[in-house]
Amino acid sequence: MTRGGLSTCCSQRDTFFRGAMKQYAKILLLGLAVSHCSNVGFVEKAKAVANNTFGVEVFAFGGSINNGSFLIPATAFLSAACTQGGIATANCACQNEATSRQMTGTFRAWLSITNTVDAICNIQGSESAGCPVDATLGPFFTRKNSDLVVLATDYTELSTSGFRVSLENNSRLLYTGTRIDGRASGADCSGFTAADTTFPTYGNTSLSGTGFTTGASSSNCSGSVGTILCMRQAK
Repeated sequence: MTRGGLSTCCSQRDTFFRGAMKQYAKILLLGLAVSHCSNVGFVEKAKAVANNTFGVEVFAFGGSINNGSFLIPATAFLSAACTQGGIATANCACQNEATSRQMTGTFRAWLSITNTVDAICNIQGSESAGCPVDATLGPFFTRKNSDLVVLATDYTELSTSGFRVSLENNSRLLYTGTRIDGRASGADCSGFTAADTTFPTYGNTSLSGTGFTTGASSSNCSGSVGTILCMRQAK
């Protein structure tokens, strides 16, 4: 590192880079596109990422769902412990899966139900539709081979360009019922309670760009095999 004109925040940043915090600094450097020491709050944001209080971690649910009716109350399509019905079932399953992966924080489903829940509202802790969204919400990131990988720096990028890279190397369908901006698409297997011949909005774990949530599929609500997308609740 060069000396001379570096500010106090650069010294703090250099200290932060050492030791176990390096991987969290990486997500900040990439996800927040921090390139100048004049960035206000760099150290505070870095500490928040390290403490899992900043940023939205993303992963695909581990199990497979055999049709689009997985949110019917008192059924155990996603998890034997999660039979509440509606979006609560998906949120419960995401939390259980995250816990099994030893992830910390509150995890919720990137899943929309027409006129009831928008995925972007759900991951902010509100089981509602039409909620306001902070354009700076993020960064969205995932883990690949133990590395932290940026998917989108903030909601603005996510809602216009989608994921920068694919979530996984292999291809799996994602039930979302959700447009690229996190709002309900109107195509969701009757709130994911009907295994019929209609076509829900899917994503694909192997696609980047808009395909992460709106990838095309020939599978209808009765014939598809997919999974759901889970995200750590934004704070």
